[in-house]
Amino acid sequence: MTDRSKSIAQLEGNDWGDPGDASPLFRRVFALRNKPIRDFDAEDARVMIGQDVGLAQLIPVALEFLTKNPYCAGMHYPGDLLINVLRADPAFFRQHRSMRCQLEEIIDRAKTNLDQLSEADKACLIDALADALKTFAQSE
Repeated sequence: MTDRSKSIAQLEGNDWGDPGDASPLFRRVFALRNKPIRDFDAEDARVMIGQDVGLAQLIPVALEFLTKNPYCAGMHYPGDLLINVLRADPAFFRQHRSMRCQLEEIIDRAKTNLDQLSEADKACLIDALADALKTFAQSE
């Protein structure tokens, strides 16, 4: 079990230093690497997982959010956290089969409950979900 009072930088034992003139996204990633994991919200997890940073520490956090609500939203639209988790490096889920199984259950719930979303949210999610599921399928 990961010590969630620590940051990814502490757990990985490395400091990336100053981001310099990096893009706003990478400045955010640098900052989030130093944030205690227990303080992460869905958007923080979405950003980091979207960059394949800290997957071992953050996929379990994301799965907790998604177990409560498969359409848990970060900043963009309902389901954006699920989409980024599905797009994570397929090698991660090949190495962590129990998390893959847990995610498969979440996917089933998400598909079953699509009608709970507004038409606008459903329209945003359907294509992204289909595309993300192709990436996730590579983890078999």
